[in-house]
Amino acid sequence: MLDRRSFLLASAAATIATGSHAAPQTFDALLAAISDETTPAAGRLAKLNSFDPTPLSADDRLDYSAIREGLDLEAQLARFPFGTVGTTIAPYAVTPRNGAYLARTPSPDAVAAETKRLSNDPPPPDFIRDATVARLTALPPASAIDRQIAALKALVCPHDAGVWRLPDGDAYYALALKASASLDIAPDAAHRVGLSQVEALSERADVLLKAQGLADGSVGARLHALGQDTRYLYSDDDAGRAKAVAGMNAALDRVRPLLGHDFADPPRGAIRVKLAGPGRIGYREAPAYDGTRPGVYYVDLREIRRRPSWSLPTVVHHETLPGHLLQLPLQEHADPRPLRLRYTPNAFFEGWAIYAEQLADEMGLNDDLARLGFLQSALVRAARLVIDTGIHFKRWSREDAIARFRDIAGDAPDTLENEVDRMVVQPGFGAGAALGWHVIQGLRVLPPHDPVAFHTALLKRGALRLDLLHQVF
Repeated sequence: MLDRRSFLLASAAATIATGSHAAPQTFDALLAAISDETTPAAGRLAKLNSFDPTPLSADDRLDYSAIREGLDLEAQLARFPFGTVGTTIAPYAVTPRNGAYLARTPSPDAVAAETKRLSNDPPPPDFIRDATVARLTALPPASAIDRQIAALKALVCPHDAGVWRLPDGDAYYALALKASASLDIAPDAAHRVGLSQVEALSERADVLLKAQGLADGSVGARLHALGQDTRYLYSDDDAGRAKAVAGMNAALDRVRPLLGHDFADPPRGAIRVKLAGPGRIGYREAPAYDGTRPGVYYVDLREIRRRPSWSLPTVVHHETLPGHLLQLPLQEHADPRPLRLRYTPNAFFEGWAIYAEQLADEMGLNDDLARLGFLQSALVRAARLVIDTGIHFKRWSREDAIARFRDIAGDAPDTLENEVDRMVVQPGFGAGAALGWHVIQGLRVLPPHDPVAFHTALLKRGALRLDLLHQVF
């Protein structure tokens, strides 16, 4: 993670406005100028505000609004004397999630600069400091790393998890949440959205769990118990992984013929699930819009005994169809301006994929067990929203947050401790996906609802900020 100044310098070359769009030349020239991030965000925002967007096309006005909103939040966050600016908000210089030491070949100068910051910035929570020291200690010996370890060990760190304890921390979190969600929503309102999602999803899961003979304990505890049932676990060997991948491809084959009912422009090329290589986490290769390049989701099944068969169909729908591998080729075809995407966080991208899980369930693709897989997946996202706001707004402890996460969802893609710690060091990050799903659902209920027209309007321009989605309907 870069500090603010380094981020501004590094991003200047990476984000340029292209001339391939049918926008007025003066607008493209403006975007090229404000892409030069050696100028502070406040200065670039002033330049953007001086431009009259009235003559622009509707799509170009969306770009103007997206960039303006993102720049405004960036400028406000830059006023805080701590933290970093980037695709995620990070209040601490060095953590298990961010820092120069995480580079393939760490720069001694960059490590030293962050070590210097440790004495000036507010210290991280003690459990974050200890986890960071453990990661640094595992690296090959180097003098810059050794000095950073010593500096971290010398810090006097509180145990409090939330950024509320930082200078003007409540205001900082409110801005971090808005920036991560691309939505003007207060922390208390976001928390209530998460609680409402948890309540509705838990009621549905409770009925299905009781049908499986699981009636006692929290929904999360019962989902965890179902996940331990050996009837639904694959063997931890090549044969078990091959069987799991075959089942995922069967789920993919079932959904593809149904897409024409809901989408005017489904993917043209082949899409398959394959096993990720040794040491690789799951990742996607998007299909080309014209079908000339296949799409692949590479699934990580190293801990296959934590991936019961009933949990995998919803992974397919999230990652492939009608999720990311349907969404991404449409975005490729839309060719959105890079600067607009720079100010469009993952809230829409991941919110769409959760909505795609729901859509697959509504298509009748899930039996009761696979539906529990969808509900648990959605509960994990809702839990992230509740826990993120709980830590930073409600002032929950790390221990309380872990216990509540376990009661809500039982399990998560990562261990619960790692899930919670990520929210501690990246405030607002865990909230975006559930809010994206919430906004998309809210738009869908507006009459008249034509699914093809609705999905076309959502996807044809590429990813959009949540606070601008109402403008495309």
